[in-house]
Order: sequence, then structure tokens, then C-alpha cells
Amino acid sequence: MLKKKSNSHPDIVIKKNILSMSKRSTRVSNQLSSIKLLPNSKLSTRVSNQLSSIKLLPNSKLSQGHVEMIISVTLFVGALLLLFIYINPIQNKESKISVIENTQKIFIKNISSDVGALSVILKNNSHCYNQTGLNLGVNYLEIEENPRVYTIYFSDYVNNDHPHYNPACPAENYSLGIYSEESMIIMSKVIDLKNNYDSNYKELKKSWGITNDFSFNFKYLNGSLANELTVEKETPTKLERQSDDIPVRVIDERGVIIEMILNLRIW
Repeated sequence: MLKKKSNSHPDIVIKKNILSMSKRSTRVSNQLSSIKLLPNSKLSTRVSNQLSSIKLLPNSKLSQGHVEMIISVTLFVGALLLLFIYINPIQNKESKISVIENTQKIFIKNISSDVGALSVILKNNSHCYNQTGLNLGVNYLEIEENPRVYTIYFSDYVNNDHPHYNPACPAENYSLGIYSEESMIIMSKVIDLKNNYDSNYKELKKSWGITNDFSFNFKYLNGSLANELTVEKETPTKLERQSDDIPVRVIDERGVIIEMILNLRIW
């Protein structure tokens, strides 16, 4: 009967297996250490902590497969998160809206001003009034609403005309109403803006501190265009454009107030 040949050097086989598994563990460890993440990122710190917590089991092929799977999943999820952080469509949309709103605020600010208003009622068939003690400035315009009622507008952008004002007028001859202020679009400012827009558009944008382009027009409530308050600029078809209709009150130097629609286009 043949005798089964026994392995006379079992320790050599065991050492080879250990060395083989050790090489695989070393290779996986080197793969882990070679992973480079972006600095100064919370996501990078979190992924690094996960990678550093992985423990290799050198004597198990199954554990090695688990480690490689964990690494693959971690890198895939990390890449998706990084992509979403640096290319965030929601954040980009909010940023674009913020830029448009900022341009709109700058535009309105540069063509408007506070206008004061004070009503005066004449008494006892008087034809004069006085505003002593109010200290509302020297530039004011008197508008006759009817023979006994006047509205006085206080602004640097209205004519300085007040024929019934008399500093010697007795207080019993008139009654002053409540003083109020309203932010209005100043027509002379819009005309100046139109001239600057047509003559030196780039310098105008620079002085306002904006980078995006814009154009505007004013319409009366019946829909007709106010050409003297309108500029036109060709809009690139491939660019997204924001267009808003804003109801405004426009006052001219004669104190005439006009209800209008401002259409502001920004891209």
C-alpha cells in the first residue's frame, strides 16, 4: 500500500500565506495614504476621519474586500458632495438674484430723492402764509390746489417759487397742515441719467459700482412710452435677463407728479 506523502515543511507554506496577505494589506494601506483631499474643507476632514478609522485585517481575504468596497463608496460619495458644494445650482441662482436686486436698489437710489410736502389753508380771506419756525429749507415750490389751499413742496429739484409766502403774514390768517416726506423719482435725474447712459455707459457703471448691464424705460399708465425717459440697449439672446415693472411716482421741477411704470431690465 502506498503511503500518502506528508508535507515535511508546513511552516514554509504558512509563512508564504502570511507574506502574501501582508503584501495585500500593505498595498491597500498605500492606497489609503495616497488619497489626497482638498484642504480647509469640513467634508475633507470628515472623509479623512473615516479613512483613518479603517482597520485592515491581514489574515482575511473577506476583510480586504470589505475595505476596498468601503474606500470605493467613500470616494464616490465624497466626490458627489464636493461636486455639489463647488457647483451648487441653488447657490448660483440665489447669487444671481442678489446681484440683480442690488443693481435695482442702486438704480432707484440714483434717480430718486425725498420730497417734503406741507399743506397750507388760508383763513379770513387772506392771501398770504408764513412757515416761520418750520426750518424746512430755502428751496420750496408753492402749488395752488384751490384759492384757499396750497401745497408746498420742499426739494432741491423743484423750482423755488412761492408767491404767497410772506414772513410778515399774521398767524391767524393761515393754518399749516402736517408735514410729510415721500421718496419720489426725480424727472431731472432720469434725464441726466439718460444723457450719461448714452454718452458714457461704461463710466456710468463704474461710478455706480456695478458689473452687469441694464436698460430702462418709463411708461404712462395708458401704456404709451415716455421717450425722454427711456434708453434702449440690445440684449444678448443667450444671456438670462431679469425684467421688472415697478409702479413709481415721478415729480418734475414744476411740482407736477405723474404716476408711471418703470421697466428695468438687467442681465
